[in-house]
Amino acid sequence: MRPNVVNSNPEALRRPTWIFGVGRRACPGEQFGQQALFITTAKILWAFDVAATEPIDTSMERGFFAGLVIGPEAFNATYSPRSDLRRQAVLTDHRNAEALLDEML
Repeated sequence: MRPNVVNSNPEALRRPTWIFGVGRRACPGEQFGQQALFITTAKILWAFDVAATEPIDTSMERGFFAGLVIGPEAFNATYSPRSDLRRQAVLTDHRNAEALLDEML
């Protein structure tokens, strides 16, 4: 690693992830992508009870895979609506999103 590159952009060293690139090669849609993931995850957790169907190995030795990005091994889960009101809200959002896509396409 060239020291002058690190010294010119110390913010690059504080990034929690480099998935979206850094510097001139950084993805211009990084903030949009992160915010979309946050909203999607929040909506799922708001609307559903998520439960694993079998015990999950969370040890670093066996519970995760390594590669360009580290992530958990695949596991099966059930998603149950928390209430009928939330179920209806998700269905309404789905119908509205489908209608918008139909207009755009």
